[in-house]
Amino acid sequence: QTSRLEGTWMINLQKSKFSPGPPPKAQTLKWEAVPGGLRFITDGVNSEGETTHTETLEKGDGSEAPVEGSLTATTRALKRINDRTYEDVESPGQSA
Repeated sequence: QTSRLEGTWMINLQKSKFSPGPPPKAQTLKWEAVPGGLRFITDGVNSEGETTHTETLEKGDGSEAPVEGSLTATTRALKRINDRTYEDVESPGQSA
């Protein structure tokens, strides 16, 4: 079963809210189906002009998964609410 999330999405900074800020200068999100769930990839330029890249394998059941490449230790959890609605929560993790 494919997900409506699959694909590549460029963030519209004029229509986005970031709390806490500041927002990135640019960001592209990519969702791709892989065995075991969806791979969530972000590529961007942060507010200081540095390039960023993160990857997470999210199962869609609300379970937390580590974020690879994050400057701060974080987890993400994707939960499918219905055919058109998803909740994706990013949480601070424990420093190693």
